[in-house]
Amino acid sequence: MEYRLKDLRFIEKDREKTIKVDGEVFVIKALFPKDYRDISRKIAIEQNGLAVNTFSIDDRYRFQRDITIDHAIVQSPEWWVGASGCPSEEILDNLYKEIQEWTDEFQELLKKNRHTSRGNEPKVSN
Repeated sequence: MEYRLKDLRFIEKDREKTIKVDGEVFVIKALFPKDYRDISRKIAIEQNGLAVNTFSIDDRYRFQRDITIDHAIVQSPEWWVGASGCPSEEILDNLYKEIQEWTDEFQELLKKNRHTSRGNEPKVSN
């Protein structure tokens, strides 16, 4: 898929970044506003329509973290079957942090390139 933002053009692969978490290699993608809407919908489904205060703060964090991770991972180690199958809270927390940092960094790149006329060259890359 190709994305356009004013004069900036980039493809889906430009959103991706290879990271190492606890010695394991993952490919993640930067999240866009549409991704966050999709994540919010999945969280609502996971919570079965129950009121937010039905769940502890820790549970709400885990819903957000795990669904975000599953949405952002493009490639993973062979053993990975999703956030719900990961036995390590530390790996999940580290993955979540990496996804948030990459998304913030990617958005900053978009912001910086947004006001620079670059024609049709894709300038955002890993």
